[in-house]
Amino acid sequence: MSRLRWTTLVLLAACSGSPTGPSTDWLRELHAATRRWQSAAIADYRYTYTRSCFCPPQVLDVTVQDGVVPVIRDVTADTLYQAPLPDYSVPGLFAELASRIESEPDQADIQYHATRGYPLAAMFNPILEAYDEEGGFQVSAFTPDR
Repeated sequence: MSRLRWTTLVLLAACSGSPTGPSTDWLRELHAATRRWQSAAIADYRYTYTRSCFCPPQVLDVTVQDGVVPVIRDVTADTLYQAPLPDYSVPGLFAELASRIESEPDQADIQYHATRGYPLAAMFNPILEAYDEEGGFQVSAFTPDR
């Protein structure tokens, strides 16, 4: 089963119950964004991924072709990585968001593109009282290659 189909099924199952609260709301928003992304039907695209955390900075130029990430350029380290790579496709980012939401963080701020649905930014704070465990990412310079 494809990762996108699996993620969609997990999101549907998570959103179909009656529980309420921040995690449920975040999953509903993720599900809506996933539907917008699927409707956009973009298989080839590029974007810049910037990791946000109390860790070394990382900026990646990500290229996706036919839904697969064949190459990533680490701008920070000036290094080119070729497949197989971690899944930095938009469905891969959705899977990361689903996993972080399912861990029920104390706070999350997630923003999605209004029409295409891909994530614009996400920041998670797992434990409000803890220090230096917040983390997330930003997506910028998104360009469909059609």
